[in-house]
Amino acid sequence: MSEITVLQDNKSVLPLIQEIVDEMTLKIILSTIDEAKTTLQICYENRLPPSSTYRKIAKLQNDKLI
Repeated sequence: MSEITVLQDNKSVLPLIQEIVDEMTLKIILSTIDEAKTTLQICYENRLPPSSTYRKIAKLQNDKLI
């Protein structure tokens, strides 16, 4: 069973929304929504630079968005 993050205050919601609105982050989320993929698959499919993609994925995992 996956864990659901509940945000109680606006100070924690706004940074997460700004993160998702970022074009690269949105591509990563949409790319992995139906199936798990490696970082290199995500980079190749979306023409994203690997170093930035690794960083974004780590942040998304830390925020429990993926």
